[in-house]
Amino acid sequence: AEYMGSAVTNLVEHPVPIDPPLDSVDAHLKPLMLTKREQRKLRRQNRMAREKEKQLKIRLGLVKPPEPKYKLSNMMRVLGIEAAAEPTAVELLVRKAQETRFAKHMAENESNKLTQEERAERRREKAESDLAKGVRAVVFRVEDLSHKQWRYKVRVNAEQLGLVGVVVFTQRFAVVVVEGGSQALARYKALMLRRIKWSETAHLDDAEPAGAGGAVSMSVDDGGAPQPQNRCTLIWEGDIQRPHFKSFVFEKSGTELGGRAFLEQK
Repeated sequence: AEYMGSAVTNLVEHPVPIDPPLDSVDAHLKPLMLTKREQRKLRRQNRMAREKEKQLKIRLGLVKPPEPKYKLSNMMRVLGIEAAAEPTAVELLVRKAQETRFAKHMAENESNKLTQEERAERRREKAESDLAKGVRAVVFRVEDLSHKQWRYKVRVNAEQLGLVGVVVFTQRFAVVVVEGGSQALARYKALMLRRIKWSETAHLDDAEPAGAGGAVSMSVDDGGAPQPQNRCTLIWEGDIQRPHFKSFVFEKSGTELGGRAFLEQK
């Protein structure tokens, strides 16, 4: 009791341990990064191994030997006397063989193409595997998000990458909050910070008024004419415990306090 009023005592305080928010996420070891020279060497070795295995199967009679590949550049050397005796007929034979090989190649490409449902399923599996590694969030500030093309790109790209979040519009700017996996967010960051040219479409005629999507900050050039300076800024990026949104939506709050209150509710 005599130590309660003193800030420094001889007692040792043991704080209660708190589990980290991302403790359940498994740590994955990164694969060994090979140089370009090592990658070429590895591909060359694998190619040689496959070719040796194929030649061994041909010698044992397990696989039929490939048909000779006639081309216009080698038909005289491969066919020899026959090509010298009837060059026109041999040329037609070689061209027909080339057309057959090309048609077979295109048919194999068509058979290997994925259907629209299979492509959608592959994108969904990639998004789920990326999200299983941990949930991250990114917050952007856009000075002007009034034009419909900007809103379309922001929404559609988020949906295609399997991201969720919200765009909060105020009278002065717009805040874009996006949640998802690290790989999908990296592509979305490239869209917002590099791919979309925010300043090049600032003079579009069909842009909505500033109250619907934020205002454009103005500056004065050497001639005295105002010039719009629209830009996108990365405000925050980090790990979160769980997603706070179920889809990607737009929210018009009108004021900054209203937008802050909406985000605090999430």
